Amino acid sequence: MGRSTPPRQLSPAFGRLLRMLLLIFLASLILLGAFRLVQLLAFTRNALASEHAGDLARSFWMGLRFDAKVLSILYLPLGFLLAATVPLKPTTHATWTTSVARWWGFVVMTFLLILGVIDLFYIQFFQEHLNITAFGIIDDDTSAVLRSVWTDFPVLRIALGLSIAIFLLFMLMRRIARVHGRTFGLGSRIGLAVALIAAFLGLARGTLGDRPLGDGHSVVSNNALINQLPMNAPMAAQYAIKKYRIARNDEDLPSILRRNGFASISEAVSTYVGYPVTETNALEALVDSVPSSDSALARAHVVFLQMESLGSYYMHFDHGDFDLLGAFGPELNGLLWYPNFVSAAGGTMISMEGILFGSPFRNISQTSRAHMPLAYSAQRTFQRAGYETWYITGQRLGWQNLFTFFSQQGFNHLEGDVELAKFAPHAPTGEWGVHDEAMFERILNVLDSAQTPQFIYGMSISHHTPYDVPQGEFASRMVIPDSVTAIIRCAPDVARRNFIAFRYACDWLGYFLHKLRSSPQAQNTIVAITGDHTLKQTLNFGEQPLARYGVPLFLYIPEAYRRNATADTTLFASHHDIFPTLYHLTLPGARYLKVGGNLLSKERAEQPHAAVYSNTFALTQYDFVEWGSQFYATRDSVTGQMTRNVSPTPRQHTLIRWANAREAALAAFLMKEWQERDYIEGLLKR
Repeated sequence: MGRSTPPRQLSPAFGRLLRMLLLIFLASLILLGAFRLVQLLAFTRNALASEHAGDLARSFWMGLRFDAKVLSILYLPLGFLLAATVPLKPTTHATWTTSVARWWGFVVMTFLLILGVIDLFYIQFFQEHLNITAFGIIDDDTSAVLRSVWTDFPVLRIALGLSIAIFLLFMLMRRIARVHGRTFGLGSRIGLAVALIAAFLGLARGTLGDRPLGDGHSVVSNNALINQLPMNAPMAAQYAIKKYRIARNDEDLPSILRRNGFASISEAVSTYVGYPVTETNALEALVDSVPSSDSALARAHVVFLQMESLGSYYMHFDHGDFDLLGAFGPELNGLLWYPNFVSAAGGTMISMEGILFGSPFRNISQTSRAHMPLAYSAQRTFQRAGYETWYITGQRLGWQNLFTFFSQQGFNHLEGDVELAKFAPHAPTGEWGVHDEAMFERILNVLDSAQTPQFIYGMSISHHTPYDVPQGEFASRMVIPDSVTAIIRCAPDVARRNFIAFRYACDWLGYFLHKLRSSPQAQNTIVAITGDHTLKQTLNFGEQPLARYGVPLFLYIPEAYRRNATADTTLFASHHDIFPTLYHLTLPGARYLKVGGNLLSKERAEQPHAAVYSNTFALTQYDFVEWGSQFYATRDSVTGQMTRNVSPTPRQHTLIRWANAREAALAAFLMKEWQERDYIEGLLKR
């Protein structure tokens, strides 16, 4: 007779569950730590230098605390399950508790695995953890974004790897479920359960100090890349969701004021404008005006070009057979170029709303307020002065509810992919619409046929993944220098398509400027050119804020309109300063929302002279402050190198408070526009 297999001996429920919980917690810690190690080796290799050893050790220690915080929250229910087994007899097996713990652990670790992989590829693409920009997949043209992901990433290999990893997690949890545990007396069970839950609660808070462990604690170094190591994917996603809710204007005005450190609208506005105001005239102080005597010239046409992903960083690589600027290069001599310049934000729509409306919020176009006209938008300011206003793009006008939104916002004409395809049937098309050459042709056509002053806002699309522009002559002879190859952080073929798309957009921008300068409109047209945001996914750009966030501003101003201008192109500025500058060139007597200052004045209207990015950081010649992460640095005005301060200097504290006041003041103004349009329109007549 064959021997029968003896039944497996089951351990007491409490002891077995306690041991399972500790093993699951440890395995999860190892999983999160492994992602941090991959991030270090793949994206932060320069941090391995000996001079960063101390910072690196601190980053991993802080990362361990972040990981413990997340896991304590996720596994706290199992702690309560353990407490529920305390009253059971020591001999009770309660095998159902093993099944609950096993499947809970499997689901949590699978979630950590998938989110961690997404975060790693997000870092590869944007060189930052999951953040508010990730919601572009929701707010943007989702199908086009997903097709770009399919094009730019090895999706099938990633899916296969994840499937294998999830299977291994399943087998690991099956193995852990077979562990044995010792028998504990009632007193020991009570003590251990209480101690475990208390430990989870303590780790979930993360610190014994007044302030719970948060994103501000991730700053452990003077090196921005090392400061990304402590954060893990779940916490990054949590902060992104929180900031997204704030940016989508889910807060009321009192909450916005409190979050920025102000008790009233008048306090915020006084800090922003630099002089005391009362609660009754606070919003009036946010309305600025152009002196009526500023210009006796005929109104110039104004063309504003928002170029897709035109980052300053790329401008430095243009050389020889890596001629990225193409036809745009020769046109630079006739332009004012502001290199110390940043975008309003990191996404196309949020930057555009910051430029046109001075909005500190995110994606108004997709909220219930999309149908509410804003009297102080840039296009309405030109429209009130007698300009015909245009929005021209090769993009689909259904993108981000743009047609519905802009139809209410003072544009006489909206032209997107359908209109441009009819106007220029020869123009190439791609994933996002009709490529840029059609937009530039249409703008020239509008200017040539104009009988009245024209304001044209052009939005380009071609330098956007999947980079499906025509493969011109440059593509066949482009040679990527070794110095650029060494810092490419994506697949080589993706990088190559990226550079070709950048060159295509620059070529057509150059052709446009050349044709304009050769036309009768050359002496009465002003052109402003900037990028909507930088492009981070292709190259390692280092730590400097201007490399990470800088977009150039170029101004073409006919000589006749420069006579009262003082051009200091070393100023630190941002998107918010563009339209105040254009108003002073073209609209004598105009009243406008004080979103920034006139770059061509001898004395800029707002103090301090700063570039502000997305309610996140401010940059001046001497300082860099990122208040969300509590990163404060003194900046060498010559080299641009930054030296971190543990706490803000008095000058940096003033800069932070001014930037917070700016956000709160503009939020108050826009909310008042939405609530009492008649009152705001009345400010135009004063």
